[in-house]
Formats: sequence, structure tokens, C-alpha cells
Amino acid sequence: MLDLDHIQLSLAEIDIIKHTLGYDYGKVAFRNHFCTQPTSNDGVICEGLVSKGLMENHGSSPNLVGGCCYYACTDDCKSLIKRICGFK
Repeated sequence: MLDLDHIQLSLAEIDIIKHTLGYDYGKVAFRNHFCTQPTSNDGVICEGLVSKGLMENHGSSPNLVGGCCYYACTDDCKSLIKRICGFK
């Protein structure tokens, strides 16, 4: 487990996490995926979250175009964002 008390997140990272989990639509998570190219602005943020241990890069799929990858939040990430934003 990560030491969640000492992880700092930028507003952009929080926005990506919220979108990944579906919190940008309400206060209950209903998904856990974010699809983007690792070299795009969002992808760089996702890769940063991977390096912090908060997201996982599940790679690309033959059904995806343009070298997109699927990212998912870890359980630690879910706990952290709930604490930060007061979500269920």
C-alpha cells in the first residue's frame, strides 16, 4: 500500500482520476478506464500517475487506433480520490 498521506496531486491529475472513475458525472464511481495516447497531454499525466503507483497502463488493444492505451486507477488511487473529494 502507498502512503496516501504524502502523495500530492495537481488539479490536472485530480481531473484525470475523476474522469477515469466517472466522478465527473456525480459522486459515485461507475467505471475505471481512461483511453489516450501515452504521448498526449492526458497520457503524460496518466503516465505520471502510473509512476506514483496510482494508475496502471493496461496497454493498447487491436481495436484502438492511433496507439491509444487503457489506463485504470488502482485501489489506492480510489481511496485517495474519495478522501480528497469526499466521494463514496
